[in-house]
Amino acid sequence: MTPQEPEVTSNQSEDEIPMISPRLKALVLWQGVAIIIGILVIFGTLAYRAVNMISDAPKQATVMSKDQRVGDIATAMPNIGSVQTPTGSSLYKVHTGEVFVTLEFLHENGQTTLVFVDIASGREQGRLLVETP
Repeated sequence: MTPQEPEVTSNQSEDEIPMISPRLKALVLWQGVAIIIGILVIFGTLAYRAVNMISDAPKQATVMSKDQRVGDIATAMPNIGSVQTPTGSSLYKVHTGEVFVTLEFLHENGQTTLVFVDIASGREQGRLLVETP
């Protein structure tokens, strides 16, 4: 086998071939560097978010007994008040808001009593008896 000589495909002489501008070479080089930096930033951001998602995993909850919960609430809220249940009724729902907690009691005769409790003080602020016709 004989080595093949490179094939000349241009009909132009070496003097007529235009030279590539040094500015164009520098521009292409900087674009390549910018692309590499962009790829590194993307992978770095993905890795950072993946690590933060792992550290934000839910913590295991511990279950306290009823006596521990009542004691903790009483010490955390020294101004806690008490609410008297309307006679002949049972607690049906608890509605929470930003300022008040509304306790909804259902009576045996079909009436509903709403008791409004202030969240800040823990004291009852008023009652509303709802009668159905």
